[in-house]
Amino acid sequence: MFRIIIKQFMANWNVIIGIFLALFLSTILLASFSLLLINSIYAIVLGPLSGIKVPEQPIAIFGSLVGIIFFLGLFSIYSTINLAVRLRWKQFILLRILGCTHRKIKLIIFFETLVIAIVTIGTSLVVSIPFSNVIIDFLQNGGGLDKAFHLYKNFQYQWIYILATIFIVILITYFATLQIKKIEISSIDNFYQKVVWYKSIIRVSLGIVSFLGAIALTVIPELMVSGLGEGMVLCAIFCYIIAFGLLGKYLIGAIVFMFQFVGRYYLIRVASKSILDNIEKIFFPIALLVSLSLFVNYTITIPNLLKIDNSANIRIISLLAIIISVFNSIIALNDICQYFLEKKQEFKTLRILGYCKKTVVSACLIEGTIISSIAFLFSVVLTIYFNLQFSSHNGLNNVYSSNLVEFWIINGAIFVGSILVTLLPVCFLLKK
Repeated sequence: MFRIIIKQFMANWNVIIGIFLALFLSTILLASFSLLLINSIYAIVLGPLSGIKVPEQPIAIFGSLVGIIFFLGLFSIYSTINLAVRLRWKQFILLRILGCTHRKIKLIIFFETLVIAIVTIGTSLVVSIPFSNVIIDFLQNGGGLDKAFHLYKNFQYQWIYILATIFIVILITYFATLQIKKIEISSIDNFYQKVVWYKSIIRVSLGIVSFLGAIALTVIPELMVSGLGEGMVLCAIFCYIIAFGLLGKYLIGAIVFMFQFVGRYYLIRVASKSILDNIEKIFFPIALLVSLSLFVNYTITIPNLLKIDNSANIRIISLLAIIISVFNSIIALNDICQYFLEKKQEFKTLRILGYCKKTVVSACLIEGTIISSIAFLFSVVLTIYFNLQFSSHNGLNNVYSSNLVEFWIINGAIFVGSILVTLLPVCFLLKK
């Protein structure tokens, strides 16, 4: 058993590195903001002894940031582990042929993920202290945080973070390995296993409920006023991402299916067919790009609608936008690299079959562009809706109209960024 695990590590080094990078970045963010949250609570406990004029100020700042950061961190871990399982599906089929039971395959995945999680959690504890100090200095220099605030406790309460993170990783890995039961030796040729109809109905029903919940949170005028409205829009984004996670594969499949038959050019049909064949794998990078666009829009457009001129608040908004953009872009770039690395053998097969290099490159670039366009489509429509609801309930209709050009400039930059995140790994891999 141990030899099988070592061989799997060696044979799948690129996937292991991808999981390590995602867990490493996610745990750094989780460790840093859990440290800031714990010290913010400790500042309230100390009261006047903390030296802060208003002891509740740090918790008011970091409390609003922690929710978004924790959600993004856990979502990226979930996406990466699920993608890693999907990318190794054919290998798990071979292990079943060689006599490995479902339980042994699950143990291999659990062991690999747990080892990586322990290493990344240990590293994140060391990195979290200087990273937290950088965040504190950034906010204090802009006047957003009291100069007296500092890290009162470093490691004393981080055992909570360690246990919580290990539990979450184990839980996510458990849900990711549930699909291993679908592998049957008698149906090796059927790469996409039959989906039990009642599970699909439950999935779609929960997705519709989450989507309706997102809409419901933004249509009640009393909930959409000023600061409370900001919180409701954020909750609506969370609900929408959950709904997209449940319904996204079906919706993306329908759109790409139309591309396949409506597309006038042969390469568009080829790229669409490739996405349909690999929708279980490519869905996770698309979901990360959707969350990136939604959260960046939230942190930039809502303050613009409210006309926030306070430099302290702008510092907090800038910090959140930078962290979300950099973090999500790296994770999405990592997942897309994993996806196209796994398809490298397909590129070689196409070259052997007589396709010229230009045709293969063009098909891959079109596929990457379609992926970015789909992610942008699913995010920008909801962003416009949320902004319209927020502005109308706060009497900001004229303000929104005057900022329309700025809104599209921001979203144009997000779209270009998504295109670059998708196409850069494609160009690099195809060049090699």
